[in-house]
Amino acid sequence: MRIVKVVAKGLPLYRDEQLTLDLYATDRVARGEDGAIHDVMRLGTSGAIYSQNVLGFVGVNASGKTSTLNLLEFIVSYLTDRRVSRHLAFEQGRLGRIGKELDLSVVFWKDGTFYLLDSSLRCEKPEGGRSGCVYGDDLVFEDEALWKLDSAYPKRAFLDDLELFKSSASILIRRNGDHNEDPSVLTADERAYLDGHTSIVSRVTGQVGERVSRPMGMLPREDLPAPVLRAFDPSIESLSYDPELQVYHLKFYGEAERAMGPDAVGAFLSRGTIIGAEMVQYALGRLRDGGYMIVDEIETSLNRSLVGVVIGLFASPATNPHGAQLVFTTHVPELLDEVRRKDAVYVLRRDAAYKTEAVKYSDEVKRIENKKSGAILRNKVRGSLPNYPDVQAMRLYVKRCLDD
Repeated sequence: MRIVKVVAKGLPLYRDEQLTLDLYATDRVARGEDGAIHDVMRLGTSGAIYSQNVLGFVGVNASGKTSTLNLLEFIVSYLTDRRVSRHLAFEQGRLGRIGKELDLSVVFWKDGTFYLLDSSLRCEKPEGGRSGCVYGDDLVFEDEALWKLDSAYPKRAFLDDLELFKSSASILIRRNGDHNEDPSVLTADERAYLDGHTSIVSRVTGQVGERVSRPMGMLPREDLPAPVLRAFDPSIESLSYDPELQVYHLKFYGEAERAMGPDAVGAFLSRGTIIGAEMVQYALGRLRDGGYMIVDEIETSLNRSLVGVVIGLFASPATNPHGAQLVFTTHVPELLDEVRRKDAVYVLRRDAAYKTEAVKYSDEVKRIENKKSGAILRNKVRGSLPNYPDVQAMRLYVKRCLDD
Protein backbone atom coordinates (compact mmCIF):
# COMPACT_ATOMS: atom_id res chain seq x y z
CA MET A 1 0.00 0.00 0.00
CA ARG A 2 1.36 3.40 -0.99
CA ILE A 3 0.05 6.85 -0.14
CA VAL A 4 0.22 8.90 -3.31
CA LYS A 5 -1.28 12.30 -2.45
CA VAL A 6 -2.58 14.15 0.61
CA VAL A 7 -4.78 17.25 0.77
CA ALA A 8 -5.57 18.47 4.29
CA LYS A 9 -7.95 21.35 5.07
CA GLY A 10 -8.66 22.80 8.48
CA LEU A 11 -5.13 23.26 9.84
CA PRO A 12 -4.60 26.88 10.95
CA LEU A 13 -0.81 26.46 10.89
CA TYR A 14 -0.80 26.46 7.07
CA ARG A 15 -1.62 29.11 4.50
CA ASP A 16 -5.37 29.07 3.77
CA GLU A 17 -5.49 26.33 6.43
CA GLN A 18 -4.54 23.83 3.71
CA LEU A 19 -1.61 21.50 3.07
CA THR A 20 -1.07 19.58 -0.18
CA LEU A 21 1.64 16.95 -0.51
CA ASP A 22 2.54 14.85 -3.55
CA LEU A 23 4.22 11.59 -2.59
CA TYR A 24 4.62 10.58 -6.23
CA ALA A 25 7.11 11.63 -8.89
CA THR A 26 5.97 14.69 -10.81
CA ASP A 27 9.23 15.07 -12.76
CA ARG A 28 10.48 12.74 -15.46
CA VAL A 29 11.60 9.27 -14.36
CA ALA A 30 14.64 7.84 -16.14
CA ARG A 31 16.72 4.72 -15.80
CA GLY A 32 20.20 4.95 -14.33
CA GLU A 33 23.44 3.90 -15.95
CA ASP A 34 22.89 0.40 -14.59
CA GLY A 35 19.54 0.19 -16.38
CA ALA A 36 17.58 0.23 -13.12
CA ILE A 37 15.12 2.82 -11.88
CA HIS A 38 16.33 4.42 -8.65
CA ASP A 39 14.59 6.57 -6.02
CA VAL A 40 11.03 5.64 -7.06
CA MET A 41 8.78 2.60 -7.44
CA ARG A 42 6.36 2.15 -10.31
CA LEU A 43 2.80 1.66 -9.13
CA GLY A 44 1.24 -1.09 -11.20
CA THR A 45 2.21 -2.51 -14.56
CA SER A 46 0.47 0.13 -16.67
CA GLY A 47 0.59 3.89 -16.64
CA ALA A 48 3.49 6.05 -15.51
CA ILE A 49 2.87 6.86 -11.85
CA TYR A 50 5.81 6.33 -9.52
CA SER A 51 5.89 6.53 -5.73
CA GLN A 52 8.80 8.43 -4.16
CA ASN A 53 11.03 6.18 -2.06
CA VAL A 54 12.59 9.12 -0.22
CA LEU A 55 10.90 12.39 0.70
CA GLY A 56 12.77 15.16 2.55
CA PHE A 57 11.46 18.27 4.30
CA VAL A 58 13.59 21.28 5.21
CA GLY A 59 12.67 24.62 6.74
CA VAL A 60 13.44 27.16 9.39
CA ASN A 61 12.54 26.60 13.03
CA ALA A 62 8.80 26.62 13.82
CA SER A 63 7.89 26.20 10.14
CA GLY A 64 5.83 23.07 10.82
CA LYS A 65 8.19 20.27 9.85
CA THR A 66 7.33 18.04 12.80
CA SER A 67 3.59 18.76 12.49
CA THR A 68 3.74 17.80 8.81
CA LEU A 69 5.47 14.52 9.60
CA ASN A 70 2.98 13.76 12.35
CA LEU A 71 0.08 14.39 9.98
CA LEU A 72 1.54 11.87 7.53
CA GLU A 73 2.09 9.42 10.35
CA PHE A 74 -1.50 9.87 11.51
CA ILE A 75 -2.77 9.12 7.99
CA VAL A 76 -0.53 6.06 7.66
CA SER A 77 -1.79 4.79 11.00
CA TYR A 78 -5.47 4.78 10.06
CA LEU A 79 -4.85 3.56 6.51
CA THR A 80 -2.58 0.63 7.25
CA ASP A 81 -1.60 0.67 10.90
CA ARG A 82 1.97 0.13 9.72
CA ARG A 83 4.41 2.84 10.71
CA VAL A 84 7.76 3.47 12.30
CA SER A 85 8.46 6.79 13.90
CA ARG A 86 11.38 8.31 15.77
CA HIS A 87 10.73 11.62 17.48
CA LEU A 88 10.53 13.20 20.93
CA ALA A 89 7.83 11.66 23.08
CA PHE A 90 6.10 14.96 23.89
CA GLU A 91 5.69 15.67 20.17
CA GLN A 92 4.21 12.29 19.37
CA GLY A 93 0.90 12.64 17.55
CA ARG A 94 0.96 16.46 17.62
CA LEU A 95 -0.66 17.81 14.47
CA GLY A 96 -0.58 21.46 15.50
CA ARG A 97 -3.66 23.51 16.27
CA ILE A 98 -6.73 22.02 14.60
CA GLY A 99 -9.95 23.78 13.72
CA LYS A 100 -13.38 22.41 14.53
CA GLU A 101 -13.07 20.05 11.57
CA LEU A 102 -10.23 18.48 9.63
CA ASP A 103 -10.92 17.36 6.06
CA LEU A 104 -8.47 14.88 4.55
CA SER A 105 -8.37 13.67 0.96
CA VAL A 106 -5.91 10.81 0.49
CA VAL A 107 -5.11 9.01 -2.75
CA PHE A 108 -3.49 5.62 -2.19
CA TRP A 109 -2.55 2.58 -4.24
CA LYS A 110 -3.13 -0.99 -3.19
CA ASP A 111 -2.98 -4.28 -5.08
CA GLY A 112 -2.88 -2.62 -8.49
CA THR A 113 -5.73 -0.16 -7.85
CA PHE A 114 -5.88 3.53 -6.98
CA TYR A 115 -8.33 4.71 -4.33
CA LEU A 116 -9.40 8.11 -3.02
CA LEU A 117 -10.58 8.45 0.57
CA ASP A 118 -12.33 11.63 1.69
CA SER A 119 -12.59 11.92 5.46
CA SER A 120 -14.14 14.60 7.64
CA LEU A 121 -12.91 14.46 11.20
CA ARG A 122 -14.41 16.37 14.10
CA CYS A 123 -12.44 17.93 16.89
CA GLU A 124 -13.70 16.21 20.01
CA LYS A 125 -12.78 18.19 23.10
CA PRO A 126 -10.49 15.91 25.11
CA GLU A 127 -11.05 15.03 28.72
CA GLY A 128 -8.73 16.23 31.46
CA GLY A 129 -9.00 19.94 30.85
CA ARG A 130 -6.82 20.30 27.73
CA SER A 131 -8.34 23.00 25.57
CA GLY A 132 -8.58 22.68 21.82
CA CYS A 133 -7.38 19.85 19.60
CA VAL A 134 -3.72 19.34 18.73
CA TYR A 135 -3.33 15.55 18.67
CA GLY A 136 -4.62 12.87 16.33
CA ASP A 137 -6.34 11.18 19.26
CA ASP A 138 -8.48 14.32 19.69
CA LEU A 139 -10.19 13.62 16.35
CA VAL A 140 -13.08 11.33 15.45
CA PHE A 141 -14.36 10.37 12.00
CA GLU A 142 -17.55 12.27 11.23
CA ASP A 143 -18.10 11.29 7.59
CA GLU A 144 -16.18 9.44 4.87
CA ALA A 145 -16.42 8.31 1.28
CA LEU A 146 -14.15 5.91 -0.61
CA TRP A 147 -13.74 5.84 -4.41
CA LYS A 148 -12.03 3.26 -6.62
CA LEU A 149 -10.46 4.40 -9.89
CA ASP A 150 -11.93 2.53 -12.84
CA SER A 151 -9.31 3.45 -15.43
CA ALA A 152 -6.91 0.69 -16.43
CA TYR A 153 -4.38 3.35 -17.46
CA PRO A 154 -4.17 5.88 -14.63
CA LYS A 155 -2.89 9.33 -15.56
CA ARG A 156 -1.09 11.86 -13.41
CA ALA A 157 -3.89 14.28 -14.29
CA PHE A 158 -6.13 12.24 -11.98
CA LEU A 159 -3.76 13.05 -9.12
CA ASP A 160 -3.45 16.72 -10.02
CA ASP A 161 -7.25 17.15 -10.00
CA LEU A 162 -9.14 15.05 -7.46
CA GLU A 163 -12.50 15.99 -8.99
CA LEU A 164 -11.25 14.48 -12.24
CA PHE A 165 -10.26 11.40 -10.26
CA LYS A 166 -13.80 11.09 -8.91
CA SER A 167 -15.33 11.51 -12.35
CA SER A 168 -13.34 8.46 -13.50
CA ALA A 169 -13.98 6.43 -10.33
CA SER A 170 -16.76 4.42 -8.70
CA ILE A 171 -17.97 5.03 -5.18
CA LEU A 172 -17.31 2.00 -2.98
CA ILE A 173 -18.31 2.98 0.54
CA ARG A 174 -20.03 5.91 2.24
CA ARG A 175 -20.05 6.23 6.00
CA ASN A 176 -23.31 8.19 6.29
CA GLY A 177 -26.60 8.19 4.42
CA ASP A 178 -29.52 5.89 3.74
CA HIS A 179 -28.45 2.35 2.92
CA ASN A 180 -31.86 1.59 1.39
CA GLU A 181 -31.39 4.37 -1.17
CA ASP A 182 -27.65 3.88 -1.71
CA PRO A 183 -26.16 0.39 -1.25
CA SER A 184 -22.68 1.91 -0.87
CA VAL A 185 -23.75 3.44 2.46
CA LEU A 186 -22.88 1.42 5.54
CA THR A 187 -25.77 -0.24 7.32
CA ALA A 188 -26.63 0.84 10.86
CA ASP A 189 -24.99 -2.32 12.20
CA GLU A 190 -21.81 -1.67 10.20
CA ARG A 191 -21.63 1.92 11.48
CA ALA A 192 -22.12 0.72 15.02
CA TYR A 193 -19.20 -1.69 14.58
CA LEU A 194 -16.85 1.17 13.62
CA ASP A 195 -15.79 3.41 16.48
CA GLY A 196 -14.98 7.07 15.96
CA HIS A 197 -11.26 6.39 15.58
CA THR A 198 -11.61 3.70 12.89
CA SER A 199 -11.84 4.60 9.21
CA ILE A 200 -14.07 2.86 6.66
CA VAL A 201 -10.89 2.24 4.65
CA SER A 202 -10.08 -0.72 6.87
CA ARG A 203 -12.61 -2.71 4.81
CA VAL A 204 -10.24 -2.36 1.85
CA THR A 205 -6.78 -2.19 3.41
CA GLY A 206 -7.37 -4.25 6.54
CA GLN A 207 -5.28 -3.77 9.66
CA VAL A 208 -2.40 -5.84 8.33
CA GLY A 209 0.57 -3.90 9.62
CA GLU A 210 2.33 -3.55 12.92
CA ARG A 211 1.87 -0.20 14.56
CA VAL A 212 5.18 0.87 16.09
CA SER A 213 6.05 4.16 17.73
CA ARG A 214 9.55 4.43 19.24
CA PRO A 215 11.05 7.29 21.22
CA MET A 216 14.36 8.61 20.00
CA GLY A 217 17.55 7.19 21.42
CA MET A 218 16.54 3.74 22.66
CA LEU A 219 18.00 0.50 21.38
CA PRO A 220 15.60 -2.19 20.20
CA ARG A 221 15.35 -4.95 22.78
CA GLU A 222 16.77 -7.61 20.51
CA ASP A 223 20.10 -8.95 19.30
CA LEU A 224 21.78 -6.39 17.08
CA PRO A 225 23.95 -7.57 14.17
CA ALA A 226 27.63 -6.70 14.28
CA PRO A 227 27.69 -5.10 10.78
CA VAL A 228 25.10 -2.55 11.90
CA LEU A 229 26.84 -1.75 15.17
CA ARG A 230 30.32 -1.55 13.66
CA ALA A 231 29.17 1.04 11.12
CA PHE A 232 28.68 3.42 14.04
CA ASP A 233 31.31 2.08 16.49
CA PRO A 234 33.96 -0.31 15.08
CA SER A 235 35.18 -1.19 18.59
CA ILE A 236 32.01 -3.20 19.31
CA GLU A 237 32.38 -6.95 18.89
CA SER A 238 28.83 -8.00 19.80
CA LEU A 239 25.62 -6.83 21.47
CA SER A 240 22.83 -9.23 22.34
CA TYR A 241 19.68 -8.99 24.44
CA ASP A 242 18.33 -11.50 26.96
CA PRO A 243 14.54 -11.02 27.09
CA GLU A 244 14.19 -13.27 30.13
CA LEU A 245 16.62 -11.31 32.29
CA GLN A 246 15.97 -8.06 30.37
CA VAL A 247 19.66 -7.27 30.06
CA TYR A 248 22.06 -6.53 27.21
CA HIS A 249 25.35 -8.39 26.80
CA LEU A 250 27.89 -5.98 25.34
CA LYS A 251 31.42 -6.89 24.30
CA PHE A 252 34.10 -4.58 22.97
CA TYR A 253 37.17 -6.00 21.21
CA GLY A 254 39.86 -6.92 23.72
CA GLU A 255 37.57 -6.51 26.73
CA ALA A 256 35.43 -8.78 28.87
CA GLU A 257 31.73 -9.01 28.18
CA ARG A 258 29.45 -6.74 30.21
CA ALA A 259 25.84 -7.34 31.24
CA MET A 260 23.66 -4.28 31.79
CA GLY A 261 20.09 -3.14 31.90
CA PRO A 262 18.57 -0.91 29.16
CA ASP A 263 19.03 2.21 31.29
CA ALA A 264 22.78 1.61 31.55
CA VAL A 265 23.50 1.18 27.83
CA GLY A 266 23.99 4.91 27.34
CA ALA A 267 26.96 4.84 29.68
CA PHE A 268 28.90 2.56 27.30
CA LEU A 269 27.55 3.42 23.84
CA SER A 270 27.52 6.86 22.29
CA ARG A 271 24.20 8.51 21.53
CA GLY A 272 25.03 8.35 17.83
CA THR A 273 25.61 4.60 18.01
CA ILE A 274 22.31 4.04 19.79
CA ILE A 275 20.31 6.25 17.41
CA GLY A 276 22.05 4.90 14.31
CA ALA A 277 21.65 1.24 15.24
CA GLU A 278 17.99 1.83 16.11
CA MET A 279 17.36 3.57 12.79
CA VAL A 280 19.02 0.89 10.67
CA GLN A 281 17.18 -1.92 12.43
CA TYR A 282 13.81 -0.24 11.89
CA ALA A 283 14.77 0.57 8.31
CA LEU A 284 15.46 -3.10 7.74
CA GLY A 285 11.96 -3.99 8.88
CA ARG A 286 10.36 -1.45 6.56
CA LEU A 287 12.55 -2.46 3.62
CA ARG A 288 11.32 -6.02 4.12
CA ASP A 289 7.61 -5.17 4.19
CA GLY A 290 7.46 -2.04 2.03
CA GLY A 291 6.22 0.13 4.88
CA TYR A 292 7.09 3.63 6.07
CA MET A 293 9.88 5.04 8.17
CA ILE A 294 9.28 8.55 9.45
CA VAL A 295 12.26 10.32 11.00
CA ASP A 296 12.27 13.78 12.52
CA GLU A 297 15.63 15.60 12.37
CA ILE A 298 17.42 12.67 10.75
CA GLU A 299 20.83 14.28 11.32
CA THR A 300 20.56 14.15 15.12
CA SER A 301 23.80 12.76 16.60
CA LEU A 302 24.77 11.09 13.31
CA ASN A 303 27.66 11.58 10.92
CA ARG A 304 26.43 13.04 7.64
CA SER A 305 27.92 10.22 5.56
CA LEU A 306 26.05 7.62 7.63
CA VAL A 307 22.78 9.52 7.16
CA GLY A 308 23.51 9.36 3.45
CA VAL A 309 23.92 5.59 3.73
CA VAL A 310 20.48 5.27 5.36
CA ILE A 311 18.89 7.43 2.66
CA GLY A 312 20.66 5.32 0.03
CA LEU A 313 19.13 2.12 1.44
CA PHE A 314 15.68 3.43 0.50
CA ALA A 315 16.77 4.98 -2.80
CA SER A 316 18.35 1.84 -4.29
CA PRO A 317 16.18 -0.89 -5.82
CA ALA A 318 18.79 -3.42 -4.64
CA THR A 319 18.03 -2.72 -0.97
CA ASN A 320 14.46 -1.47 -1.40
CA PRO A 321 12.73 -3.99 -3.68
CA HIS A 322 9.27 -3.39 -2.16
CA GLY A 323 9.20 0.40 -2.44
CA ALA A 324 9.43 1.25 1.26
CA GLN A 325 9.29 4.98 1.89
CA LEU A 326 11.55 7.12 4.04
CA VAL A 327 10.09 10.49 5.04
CA PHE A 328 12.37 12.78 7.03
CA THR A 329 12.97 16.34 8.14
CA THR A 330 16.30 18.08 8.53
CA HIS A 331 17.76 21.42 9.56
CA VAL A 332 20.85 20.72 7.45
CA PRO A 333 20.34 21.64 3.76
CA GLU A 334 23.48 19.71 2.76
CA LEU A 335 21.69 16.45 3.57
CA LEU A 336 19.26 17.15 0.75
CA ASP A 337 22.11 16.62 -1.69
CA GLU A 338 21.73 12.93 -0.84
CA VAL A 339 18.21 13.07 -2.34
CA ARG A 340 18.71 12.94 -6.07
CA ARG A 341 15.23 13.90 -7.24
CA LYS A 342 14.20 17.57 -7.16
CA ASP A 343 10.53 16.66 -6.76
CA ALA A 344 11.29 14.66 -3.61
CA VAL A 345 12.18 17.71 -1.52
CA TYR A 346 9.75 20.09 0.17
CA VAL A 347 10.71 23.44 1.66
CA LEU A 348 8.45 24.64 4.46
CA ARG A 349 8.41 28.43 4.68
CA ARG A 350 6.32 31.02 6.51
CA ASP A 351 4.70 34.03 4.88
CA ALA A 352 4.21 37.56 6.26
CA ALA A 353 1.21 36.33 8.25
CA TYR A 354 3.38 33.52 9.76
CA LYS A 355 1.44 30.84 7.91
CA THR A 356 3.35 27.82 6.59
CA GLU A 357 3.49 26.95 2.91
CA ALA A 358 4.87 23.63 1.66
CA VAL A 359 6.78 24.37 -1.54
CA LYS A 360 8.13 21.63 -3.75
CA TYR A 361 11.76 22.34 -4.60
CA SER A 362 11.25 21.39 -8.26
CA ASP A 363 8.49 24.02 -8.60
CA GLU A 364 10.77 26.79 -7.35
CA VAL A 365 14.12 25.85 -8.91
CA LYS A 366 13.71 24.96 -12.56
CA ARG A 367 17.40 24.86 -13.39
CA ILE A 368 19.18 21.60 -12.67
CA GLU A 369 21.44 22.28 -9.68
CA ASN A 370 24.29 20.01 -8.72
CA LYS A 371 23.56 20.74 -5.08
CA LYS A 372 20.13 21.53 -3.65
CA SER A 373 21.85 22.85 -0.53
CA GLY A 374 23.53 25.57 -2.57
CA ALA A 375 20.21 26.80 -3.95
CA ILE A 376 18.63 26.79 -0.50
CA LEU A 377 21.57 28.49 1.20
CA ARG A 378 21.54 31.15 -1.54
CA ASN A 379 17.84 31.63 -0.74
CA LYS A 380 16.72 30.70 -4.25
CA VAL A 381 13.68 29.22 -2.55
CA ARG A 382 12.48 32.37 -0.81
CA GLY A 383 11.74 31.88 2.86
CA SER A 384 13.99 28.84 3.27
CA LEU A 385 16.43 30.75 5.51
CA PRO A 386 15.94 32.62 8.79
CA ASN A 387 14.84 36.23 8.39
CA TYR A 388 18.04 38.30 8.32
CA PRO A 389 16.63 41.38 10.17
CA ASP A 390 15.43 39.12 12.99
CA VAL A 391 18.81 37.42 13.25
CA GLN A 392 20.60 40.78 13.20
CA ALA A 393 18.28 42.11 15.91
CA MET A 394 19.16 39.11 18.08
CA ARG A 395 22.88 39.78 17.58
CA LEU A 396 22.46 43.43 18.57
CA TYR A 397 20.48 42.39 21.64
CA VAL A 398 23.26 40.03 22.73
CA LYS A 399 25.85 42.75 22.15
CA ARG A 400 23.88 45.25 24.26
CA CYS A 401 23.58 42.71 27.06
CA LEU A 402 27.35 42.19 27.05
CA ASP A 403 28.03 45.92 26.92
CA ASP A 404 25.85 46.66 29.95
